[in-house]
Amino acid sequence: MDDRLIVTASPHIRDNATTRGLMGNVLIALVPSIVASGLIFGMRAILLTAVTTLACVVFEYLYCKLMHKPNPVGDLSACVTGVILALNMPVSMPLWIAIVGALVAIVIIKQLFGGLGYNFANPALVGRIVLFLGFTSRMTAYVYPDMSVDALASATPLNAAVDLHSVSFVETTDVTFYELTEAEIDAYVTTGDPMDKAGSYGIQTPAGRLLVKSIAGDYDNVVGLPIPRLMRELSLLTHHDTGILWPLQRISTAK
Repeated sequence: MDDRLIVTASPHIRDNATTRGLMGNVLIALVPSIVASGLIFGMRAILLTAVTTLACVVFEYLYCKLMHKPNPVGDLSACVTGVILALNMPVSMPLWIAIVGALVAIVIIKQLFGGLGYNFANPALVGRIVLFLGFTSRMTAYVYPDMSVDALASATPLNAAVDLHSVSFVETTDVTFYELTEAEIDAYVTTGDPMDKAGSYGIQTPAGRLLVKSIAGDYDNVVGLPIPRLMRELSLLTHHDTGILWPLQRISTAK
């Protein structure tokens, strides 16, 4: 009877580490990331981290106060959640959205499931998922760093050759029609030609061109896209000295 097998729950190896100490070590490990975010994206990143962390601490304190539960703010777990959540958001994120994320992480994911050690998932990452679903455009907005960098990856190498400013233009073409009789209109409709055309006519079709008396402007603009004007605008954007002929120059060079 003295040699009974004693079965106990884990952990079987213990030391004097506390939750506060462990969370403090995590915060120390996160300091380089916080400093780097401030250097790369500016003080706005530090502000976002501070506001999110403070919101997490306040929400945990208020929830436990209202529910008459022991207050765990001193264990620094809410601070860890706030920092991780902030580092998972773009630096341009509005502060009020960051506070919403803190509310979800601390109150809904952590405290409503029983507090530290009882939550079913990492509160900060679930908060990130909620923000991504609720504020997708904000969560996917890339912000260029404040500090100078050697290079930035972009969608296409041609981006480097383009002057990044917007250009808009309007091309107008006046079309004059013959005066048509009812019989001519009916005959035209029976051809089926107007059924799939914007404006119910196509100047490029055999039937449609018989309706047009004259045009003043770009013929391509009536058919669809004003190609010459478009090429000229693109040449201005890309600084090609050959103007509207630069696509032909590229084709001849390729040959």
